[in-house]
Amino acid sequence: MSRRVVLLAPVANVGSLVRTRKIASVLSREGLDILHLAWKRDPAEPDNEPPVATRTVLAGGGYKNRALIRWYLRYMAALRRALRELPAGADVYALSLWSAHPAARLAGGRRLNLFFDDNDTLSLAYPWPGPVRPVIARMERRAAAAAKIHLVPSSARWPSADPNLRVVPNYPLTDDLAKANEIARQRGYVRDGTFTLYVNGWLAPTRGLDSLVQALDVYDGPPFRVLLAGRIDPTVPQAARLMEHPFAEYRGEVTPAESLALYHRAHACLTFYDPSLAINRLAESNKWGDCVLTRCAILVNEEVATAQPYREIGGAAAVPYADPRALADLLARWAQNPAEPLEMGARLAGLPFRPWDEAMAALVREWLA
Repeated sequence: MSRRVVLLAPVANVGSLVRTRKIASVLSREGLDILHLAWKRDPAEPDNEPPVATRTVLAGGGYKNRALIRWYLRYMAALRRALRELPAGADVYALSLWSAHPAARLAGGRRLNLFFDDNDTLSLAYPWPGPVRPVIARMERRAAAAAKIHLVPSSARWPSADPNLRVVPNYPLTDDLAKANEIARQRGYVRDGTFTLYVNGWLAPTRGLDSLVQALDVYDGPPFRVLLAGRIDPTVPQAARLMEHPFAEYRGEVTPAESLALYHRAHACLTFYDPSLAINRLAESNKWGDCVLTRCAILVNEEVATAQPYREIGGAAAVPYADPRALADLLARWAQNPAEPLEMGARLAGLPFRPWDEAMAALVREWLA
């Protein structure tokens, strides 16, 4: 009988998030059985497909709800009840503090073997009221101390060099990279003479949508292409305006491999993050790893401190987040001379790379040893 890992993640299906899909892929490839303690926010959401087993601990709440914080608290309480039923020594992989905090007390008593995947440091992720942030930071420290492995995507997110701290950057899976290269080859994806800006993933106002729409409003340079792929909410005015723009080519929601393959058509990728949130100034974009692998130049707002290594090597360009004129001028320069971002992308080859699944497999073995 295979060893079982209990995966805690506040989603209904591990395939719905890039992070949970990658986690499940690594655990499965290590020969482990996975039981996902799930939060099914919408009744229409499917359960996991085999071999991942599902046990729904909370149903309801949706995704857009002013009282959603209360639902997260309910999720934590539901996890606490479910975790008490696990046998002593159970292996628990917790994604985010919402999942790790309920497990931390049991882990402290050695009833659980806890892996804390701190992918989105909660104390930095939202504009919490003043008294709330220190409380969440204390919860993070307790969960980190209780875990056998505490994982972050960048040392900038956790400056304390704890013995159990491990850092794995957000790079793609080996399988996704191979599939993407094959898709690009079969479909003839190339960087042609028209400068192409790639905008992908969660296409939200705070992730560059606002900035790009405002830049296009004042743009007065040569035509170029805006290649869009990902989840767009058409009720967001900026999204509708961008999709209707004559420069836009929207490919819809695509598979991870197809999203990665489309980089082979792009000269640069937009990775903007609203700097009013502390975590955004310490962003660790999955897109940066994609750019390194596909030699696609990075376009980032200059407030993102963690992009500095890419800027230093000459593979990234930065403009202020709230300066649409500066963004428009840069895009016009690249539209006139697409060779410039091509040269920037080529410089990214000088950065080290280790596939995410390879690095994570080593950590999983360390955790379960």
